Amino acid sequence: MRPLLGLVLALAVVGCQTTPSSYFRSRAGDALDVIPVSFGYGHGLGMSFRATSAFHVGLSAWPVRARRLGYDDRVVRGVWREYAASFPWTFYLEENGELPPVPVEVRESRWEKGVPIVYRWQSMRAAPQAEGTFSRGSIPDVLHLGRHPSYVRESIGALLIPEVRRRVDFREFRLTDAVDPMSSSGTPDAAVAWQAERGGERIASDWDRFEADLFVGFVGLRFGLRPWQLVDFLAGWFQFDPAGDDLPAPVTFEADTPDE
Repeated sequence: MRPLLGLVLALAVVGCQTTPSSYFRSRAGDALDVIPVSFGYGHGLGMSFRATSAFHVGLSAWPVRARRLGYDDRVVRGVWREYAASFPWTFYLEENGELPPVPVEVRESRWEKGVPIVYRWQSMRAAPQAEGTFSRGSIPDVLHLGRHPSYVRESIGALLIPEVRRRVDFREFRLTDAVDPMSSSGTPDAAVAWQAERGGERIASDWDRFEADLFVGFVGLRFGLRPWQLVDFLAGWFQFDPAGDDLPAPVTFEADTPDE
């Protein structure tokens, strides 16, 4: 009992040495990183299993188009839209028009470090309301309306060769006619449209992620475990940050005093 009490007191002392908001928000984020879980609703039939970024395999009877509620990582969380497919559909996604074309400069190397066994298109609306809306209900949503495009990334992987994860870039062009839902933004004549262009910057993969994903009919569940993030979570209570993802403490400024 005494060792447990001592541990609790030690954690309390450490927590009081920094700003409570940033400290406990970082601990909450670390806890979510350990067990990323999300629930999906839409339509499709498929399953996949992942053990690190070098082994991500699955089977699909039909690609999954869904909205997901839950937590994937610090970037994709809350509610997002997702298009996912596994073997054998992944070998035909570009040919049957599901995905936008890859830019010429990366076309020859789009599978350079990944085998297209499992594919995911994740779209997270980061813009304010009415500034980053989807133009239609289809997924992947390759055309966005608003002053800012949504955050979109794609993952391609992975059988022995590590998966590839990239951010999807968007090219801006302007519409000449008022188009809903842009009429609610107050500037329909200057409405901005964004066309997806794949082949953006590479994003680091989650090498410690173990994950099972199942979608049947209209609902699905994804459950993950990240051992390295568990180490980061435990170390964080003592102000160690092995993963380097803690929130910085807010900067405070002292009020200037007039010279005497």
